[in-house]
Order: sequence, then structure tokens, then C-alpha cells
Amino acid sequence: MVSKESHEQDKMKTEGECLLRHTKARMKEKKGELILATGSPGSGKSFWGLRYLELWYWVWFKEQFPVTNICSTLEEAVLIAKDFTRIGEGLLVEELSVLASRRASLTKENRLWNSFLDTVRIKQIVLVGNAPHVSFIDKHFLLLAQIWVDVIGVNFRKGLSIGKPLRLQASPHKSDPYMHKLIDLEGWPVDLVCMRKPSPYIVKFYDEFKQSNTNQLYEDIAEKMVALKKQRRKELGNPILSPREQEAVDLRDEGMKPNEAYLKMGLSEVSIYYKYLRNAMKKT
Repeated sequence: MVSKESHEQDKMKTEGECLLRHTKARMKEKKGELILATGSPGSGKSFWGLRYLELWYWVWFKEQFPVTNICSTLEEAVLIAKDFTRIGEGLLVEELSVLASRRASLTKENRLWNSFLDTVRIKQIVLVGNAPHVSFIDKHFLLLAQIWVDVIGVNFRKGLSIGKPLRLQASPHKSDPYMHKLIDLEGWPVDLVCMRKPSPYIVKFYDEFKQSNTNQLYEDIAEKMVALKKQRRKELGNPILSPREQEAVDLRDEGMKPNEAYLKMGLSEVSIYYKYLRNAMKKT
């Protein structure tokens, strides 16, 4: 019989074993696996999810996790999953709270995403999604998920991200799933699951991926804010941009340099071109 003391010491040495066993069982039962990883910014939830998928690919396929299966949009996740032909293929979906938020639960995009989640079991996909807090994401994901890991921080000295795992079980009688502790091979409840840092090639790709997609997200947010301002002005009957202001904005958006744009517009000075842009920005 394993003593409780020695068991506690061994908990920190086994990297994701109980979760890997759970995912294996799901695959053998011809079911998919949805895993939610939550944690505050900087807690290591993304690295936790990446490392889990890396371990899963080593255990299940005896190969490296393909970094192209890291998704920044819901559309990417659906299109990548469409081409899966093997049981147990994995996806990491970044920032579920932005892509499929609870506040936007009734939008067409979220409803389509939820339809995709309903079919994950058919393709037997292992999908890991992350969010800062469980309350931020569309509840449909939580009700379909089998595992929830709350990543509580990183042990930098040991190079470990530490999470608290729970097994989820949906109920037709409750709006929230039942939550159970994972049980290891010796019958002990698992309080913590630790993951090492992903392999360097995954970390390098992820860092570049994250920076690129953050910049794109900012551009998307700015475009939507401008569009909303234009819509409000139109509803109030206010003019949006003068023809010359619109021309200056169009040339800028086409990527034309200011020294070329002012000549294209037939202006005498580049400062006039900048004036049109400033006026346009004030209106939008």
C-alpha cells in the first residue's frame, strides 16, 4: 500500500499522467475530449495547454505536436479539424473568452462554433481552449467539456506550470456541470497537475504566433470601433467624411506614402494631406 506521504511527493513528479489516461480512455470509447485551461494573465495556461498536447502526441502518435494546430480564430479551428483523418488529433484554441465569449453567446458566429463543438466526438478530436476565467466563455463549451484545469501559476525554479484539475460531467437537470476530482492509479484524488515548459521549437513558434495575432486583434478592434462611430454618425444624419478627406484616407489605407499621396491628390504641400487625415480621424 502506498503511503499518503510518499504519494504526495510523487504527485509533483508525474507529468500529466492522470489526464493522459483520461484522454486515452475517451479515444478508446470513440469520444472526443474538450479541455478548458483557465488562469490569470501570465499564469502559464497557454504553455500548460501546449505541453499537454505535446505529451499527448508523443504518447498517442509517437510524434511531435504540429504547431500549425494552434488556432487564433474559430474559423481556423473548424477548417483545420475538417481535414483531420486520424483519431486523437489535437487543437489549441487561444483566447476563447475573446473568440467565443459568454456575452456574445447568441451571435451567429457563436452558434456556429457551438455546432462544431457538438461534433468533436465524431472526429474524436482533443481540443484545448484557454481563457482568463471560466465565466468569460460561452457556457456551451463548459457544458461539453470533460476536463477543466485552473492553472494557478509557474514554478520558475523547477520550470513547471501548476494546475488544479477537475473532471466535468454535464447534467440534464442543471445549468452547470458536476465537478469531480481526478483519481490516479492508486485511487488517490489528484489535487495538482504539473507541466514542464513546451519544447523550444513550440515556444518559439508560439511567441511569434502570439505577437502576430495580438497585432491583428488590435487592428480588428480599431476597425470595428471606427465602423461603429461611422454607423452612429450616419444614424444621426451627420456627414462622415468630405470627398477629399475620404480620398486621403483611401490612399493611406492602400499603403501609399504621404510624399506620394499628396501629389496624387494634386495638393501643393504634404501638410495639407496630413490635415485631411487629421480631420478624418476626428470625425471617425
